[in-house]
Amino acid sequence: MSHFKNNYTFNRNFVARLPVLPYKTSYTQEEVKSLFEELEIFREAVFLASPVLYREAEKWVKGEVPNKQESDKIVTSLTKYLIRMSTRCTPFGLFASCSHAEWGTANDIEISENLLRHTRLDMLYLCELSRTLEKLPEIKPYLKYYPNTSIYPLGDELRYVEYQVVNGKRMHQISSVQKTNEAAAMLEQSKKGATAAELSAIIEEMGYSPVEAMEFIHNCIDAQLLISEIEPEVTGDDVFSQIINVMQRISNEGAELSKELNLLLPLKAAIQELDQKGKNDPAAYQQVVEMARSLNVSINEKYLFQTDTFRPDGKTILSEHLQEDILEAMDILCALNPIRSNENLQSFAKNFYTRYEEREVPILEALDTESGVGYQVKQKNGFSPLLDGLVLNKRYADYFGIDVHKQELFLLSKLEEAMTLGHKTIRLSTEELKASGNLASYDDLPLTMSGILSYLGEEMIHIESFAGSSAINVLGRFGHADQNIKSTIQNLVDQELALETQAILAEIVHLPESRVGNILLHPKYRKYEIPYLAKASVDADHIIGLDDIMISVNRNKIVLRSKKLNKEILPRLSNAHNYAHNAQPVYQFLCDMQHQHGRRGLNFQWFDLAKKHKFLPRVTVGNVVISFATWTLDKKEINAFLAAAKDMNAIKSQLQKLDLPELITVADGDNTLLVDFKESNSANLFIDMIKNRDTVILKEHIFSDHNYPFLDKQGNKYLNQLILPISRKQATTTGNTLLKTAKPEGTVQRTFTVGSEWLYFKLYCGTQISERIIAEKLQPMVQELKEKELINGWFFLRFADPDQHLRIRFRLKKPECTGEVILIVKKHLDYFIQEKLVWKTIIDTYEREIERYGEKNISLMEDIFYYDSESVVQVLENIEGLEGETIRWLWGMRSIDALLDDFGLNADEKLIFLEPIKMGFAQEFNADKNTNLQINKKYRDFRTEIYKSMDREKDVENEYAPLFEFIEERSNNIRSLIIPQLDHLMKDQESKTPLMNILSSMTHMHMIRLFPFQQRVHEMIIYEFLYTYYKTQKAMKNGKSGLNKEFSRKDKVAEQS
Repeated sequence: MSHFKNNYTFNRNFVARLPVLPYKTSYTQEEVKSLFEELEIFREAVFLASPVLYREAEKWVKGEVPNKQESDKIVTSLTKYLIRMSTRCTPFGLFASCSHAEWGTANDIEISENLLRHTRLDMLYLCELSRTLEKLPEIKPYLKYYPNTSIYPLGDELRYVEYQVVNGKRMHQISSVQKTNEAAAMLEQSKKGATAAELSAIIEEMGYSPVEAMEFIHNCIDAQLLISEIEPEVTGDDVFSQIINVMQRISNEGAELSKELNLLLPLKAAIQELDQKGKNDPAAYQQVVEMARSLNVSINEKYLFQTDTFRPDGKTILSEHLQEDILEAMDILCALNPIRSNENLQSFAKNFYTRYEEREVPILEALDTESGVGYQVKQKNGFSPLLDGLVLNKRYADYFGIDVHKQELFLLSKLEEAMTLGHKTIRLSTEELKASGNLASYDDLPLTMSGILSYLGEEMIHIESFAGSSAINVLGRFGHADQNIKSTIQNLVDQELALETQAILAEIVHLPESRVGNILLHPKYRKYEIPYLAKASVDADHIIGLDDIMISVNRNKIVLRSKKLNKEILPRLSNAHNYAHNAQPVYQFLCDMQHQHGRRGLNFQWFDLAKKHKFLPRVTVGNVVISFATWTLDKKEINAFLAAAKDMNAIKSQLQKLDLPELITVADGDNTLLVDFKESNSANLFIDMIKNRDTVILKEHIFSDHNYPFLDKQGNKYLNQLILPISRKQATTTGNTLLKTAKPEGTVQRTFTVGSEWLYFKLYCGTQISERIIAEKLQPMVQELKEKELINGWFFLRFADPDQHLRIRFRLKKPECTGEVILIVKKHLDYFIQEKLVWKTIIDTYEREIERYGEKNISLMEDIFYYDSESVVQVLENIEGLEGETIRWLWGMRSIDALLDDFGLNADEKLIFLEPIKMGFAQEFNADKNTNLQINKKYRDFRTEIYKSMDREKDVENEYAPLFEFIEERSNNIRSLIIPQLDHLMKDQESKTPLMNILSSMTHMHMIRLFPFQQRVHEMIIYEFLYTYYKTQKAMKNGKSGLNKEFSRKDKVAEQS
């Protein structure tokens, strides 16, 4: 008997997913043409997937595509779609369907040919529509506004996340406003929804005029501190209905919206009509396109319709005796999947405990990168136009094979045994795993999971996986369209509530990107919701705002607690969003918390063995296949297939050589495609798919038509994919939740402790706080110290060890005045310390870097650092926002050039100086052709700004010229006071430190001061830009046109791309 059976039980209801067309492995060109002409569902499916392909295909069937190459491309695309429509079960438009299914005493299946579609507008369009409507002046006075769900207090600020739409994508950034009584009153009033007039009245009561009050409210709306009710919800009713409901309410309240409603309501009716018809000519969709366009919203025709397909009739009853086989295989999968902790959460828990120990703090404070410990902070930084869109390679290759589990060693022994005996199948049993010491553990698995399986025929089952933080993950988005599926989901939610009585299961509600909303959208399933940059669909009593959540770490377990409910919160997603890609830290943290207690799911994996073996046998447990036989083709084998193209005998010979079956599936991007080598058209498709690949992974395709139950009335067979929910039989505890170069000669002093000439402060804070201290506090602090004649030099640096901090060093005129200096520093920083924005202050020992700069040069270098620090502070005092970030790096580029000038480097020497630095960075960041292409493109994009900033003769026309005066002031000091002494030392034979090394260190330190994050990346790009600029200037001086030279390079790059 299966041990898994003791812990889990199958839900009676499940979902069957089938291709829309019966099983067929290949199509001839004649069949493709005939089906496109005659099969309406195929024409409609192609139109919805690709309107451009549909129109090209219409020309092709009419003989209006004379070019054979273009004709072949159309046929290839249509053939792929037909094979998908006949062999793939994953829902996609009209290509595959879902239907309700259940367990019974015997197989009883009848596939209905009747298809029901559910069409809705794409979230890309709906999000743009909501933004367009909320800007209408006749609507604004009636809209209700709510607080941005990401707001949290930090010192004298209210911080929150806002977004801008750039090229159809949401670009998020952290913003802040002053924390005032007015803002607090407005946000409190808006918690239950309030119009601009109602909010303005609150501000008027505080002594402001109506004009001032309304301007304040509109500023808060524009800044996204307030979010309107027309913002799309991802839970609850469908978004288009939400928008129409808001518009109708506003119309009933007196707004003149007849024009808009006369467009919205017919558009909704037209979409509903598409679903009421059994089949639709693409002309009907085109009519809807024009109606949607009439609302003055930009449209991408390919991304206007979202369609799901269902089979409401027929029946799918699967024999319960298959359950025993599945559960036995689950025992094996459970034993073969090692329990791994979530590294993100583990790192966070460690950092949290280091900072707060067993304290409980607000979640947004803890996740803030400035005041807290942040989440994945090394992967998230502020915005920099210089780095935006730049993709760098990994710095170090992953070490191969370092993490070997006992499960991998067991599989290695089975693989070696199969290879020795020539077996193509590895058969596993629970007894064998027990004997090997690979015992199954179940306690860490979720309350419910969904299995993705396929019935292969002849009582054979294939298990792809059992996974999810909840069984409803893969089902959630279909609840809008099918009441049986919605009922199944709600039953699973009820089971989870019955199993988890000690904590609250709360839905994570977030819309990271408009189009991602298509898979996030689902009905309201859970009683409680945690909204983040999105609207909740539950009432206020059941909203768990981020400002209500406290976080602590107890016995290495992260605990989230609701203050108002005084219960532990367990965040959950009811969708299958692959959230880890470029996610907001708060959202990723909440999603990661779903899996804090264990594995994300169970599936067969070969671990690193897959990288070392070109053939991996089929793996079975009784009648259940848990891994298909797999082949990896290398470039040599791919070339052999390409050489055999269109020669079926040569292709079959290659199949025999590699011992490949005639039916295989091949990965094609995110999709898979079935290939039937018995048919030339299918074989040619395979050749076309692999021609530009270096490796190809192939898997066997198993299908037996003997006693195959998935049939329609005509006896046509359909492939299948079964989504089988399982639930725990009883709850398990999730943990103890508690609610609450030159060798120095030693002639120069190296070490300075407190009470000596140098006083050294470390201020631990985040990048934005350190930026504020530099821009707002250093200049007045230093000015007071100078006026009181307490210091005669100072400099600062930014560092991480590993925590981000600011290093400030003061050279005291009189060491006995140390106490007075400390008091003045404390006075200027008191607010930041009291508000815990600076969370730790250390007075440390200053160790001079004598090896780097040389004993005789170190004091002069400290003087340079002093003048450089002053120039950086001056420029940072005068820049802000996104424009300021562009000014920052342009100023930095001009500043480095000035430093090289200060030390007398001519044009050729500048290039010589940069050469080894460039090579070093290329090695450090594993730079390749793609990296260089990206940086070259950025240089071209910013070329006008670079030329303008670097040409001193054009400073009179440059609005940034006043900022360049800070560089000139630094240069004057360095040239008059330091260079004469340093130049003398450089000529001195006793000086062991070459000028180029000193310059390299100086420019590096300058970058550290100037840039708040990723200084090395900024430094690399600025050196590349300088190198390109110097080369161009040299070419122009030698008679070549630098501009034309760059255009030539651009053309060359375009050709290579």
